[in-house]
Amino acid sequence: MNLIYWKVIALFMVGHTFTWFQMNSHLVFDWWKGKEVLAVIVFGLPAGLLFLTGWTMAAHESGEIWMPRFLGFCASWLPFPILTWYFMSESPFTWRTITCFFLACCIMGVQLWR
Repeated sequence: MNLIYWKVIALFMVGHTFTWFQMNSHLVFDWWKGKEVLAVIVFGLPAGLLFLTGWTMAAHESGEIWMPRFLGFCASWLPFPILTWYFMSESPFTWRTITCFFLACCIMGVQLWR
């Protein structure tokens, strides 16, 4: 696999981490309650820039935009379960979640297989 795709996956994972905090900070931390718009500004701008950079790199490298779409989707399957388990005590180890994780890995494999 090309080094650029590893960079893209890392950018997408960090972007998804920012997005998780943007969407869930008001549910996890008392300080963020009632400050949802501030969370959008603080976490949303860096997330958007990370996604844009990763998307552009993947689209240029692959020559298509479907590839970064699926890669971005699949890259969320590492940070989201870890953050949700750690902060919300929701287990990622249900049959439904494990099946979805497996399917996301298959999608990523198909997109990266050249």
